[in-house]
Amino acid sequence: MNESSNNNSAIIIITGALWGVITLMAWYGYWFQGIFISFIMMLLYLVAGAKHHGKLDKKFLVFPIFTWFVLWMISFWLVGYYSDMFRDGVPTFTLLGFHPSFAWLFIAWVGSVLTLALGFYLLRDKWLSEEDWKAYQEKIKQLNQDLKKGGA
Repeated sequence: MNESSNNNSAIIIITGALWGVITLMAWYGYWFQGIFISFIMMLLYLVAGAKHHGKLDKKFLVFPIFTWFVLWMISFWLVGYYSDMFRDGVPTFTLLGFHPSFAWLFIAWVGSVLTLALGFYLLRDKWLSEEDWKAYQEKIKQLNQDLKKGGA
């Protein structure tokens, strides 16, 4: 096993358990609370995927990863809040033209895409340096040449 997979073993086990917890929560009617557990699971997937040579740069943990996590937690909490507030009636206002409970989903989605894209762009050399990218391309080129030799 390589260094990165060893470091991710705990994450894989925890996320597998969280899938089970989320399923049980939904089964017993706690689906909305299960959404928040799924954010923890997604946070762990982001951490595992952002590791570089088995290590996570602390800058990634703060931005974009933790920033994304907080954005989603707050947004979905506001979804629940406004859903409950206007459960029996029409909202007295809109956000960006949307029902207040839906607007936060929209903000979470757009905000998360922008947060993650900007974060990975700004920190791209810490995530995948030009040197590592070229080494990867060479490895793929070598694998393709080996396949051609073996297949011919």
